[in-house]
Amino acid sequence: MKLGYTRAFMVRAADDEDGDLLRFVGATEGEKGDGIALKMDGAQLDRYRANPVFGYGHRYWGRDSLPIGRSERTEVDDKKRLMFDIRFDRKDEFAATVERKYRDGYLNAVSIGFSVLEWEDPKTQDYWRGGVAEKWELYELSSVPLPMDANAVVESGRGGLGVDDELLQSVRGLLDRLDAGSIDTLRQLLDRVGQPTPPPAPPAGDSGGRSLDTARRRLQLAGVR
Repeated sequence: MKLGYTRAFMVRAADDEDGDLLRFVGATEGEKGDGIALKMDGAQLDRYRANPVFGYGHRYWGRDSLPIGRSERTEVDDKKRLMFDIRFDRKDEFAATVERKYRDGYLNAVSIGFSVLEWEDPKTQDYWRGGVAEKWELYELSSVPLPMDANAVVESGRGGLGVDDELLQSVRGLLDRLDAGSIDTLRQLLDRVGQPTPPPAPPAGDSGGRSLDTARRRLQLAGVR
């Protein structure tokens, strides 16, 4: 199973009575930095709703990779945005820290993990070349520092703090400079976070290591260190 990742932002405090929930835009329509455009009409949400975990950094393995919260509501709204109302596990010290950073404006971004079930043109479209995902399945939502979906922004309701316009434009400019190789490198780094063992070394004569070094240099040129 191949997973894709796309990033978005926190919107505002959700309209719950106790004020405990935070609302996030998990994804929007249109092509993003990885070249994939998700059709919201094709979102398959049942699997996620049965296990609505909110994690950190797409970590799936080990005792230190437990969820830090859960989604109380997951739906596509009338603006074709995938929305989440997240409740953090405040008895978990790390989860409480992450929630505070969102509420205080030090974190803004989230990322969905998804699998494409049906491409608009399967002959020319895939995870590496990008394309339109007509049907796709949501697997998880994670807290991340760097957004891929720069069209979803913080609107209001968080201690009067919003997203600085200059910072937002800088993020958008960075995403525009990332090519497919750089995006792939970011995915590999996210995939490796939290794994109990490092991935196997490439066989002799394989150019994978050189390709990864090249992509890392692209990231540096794009401003990612």
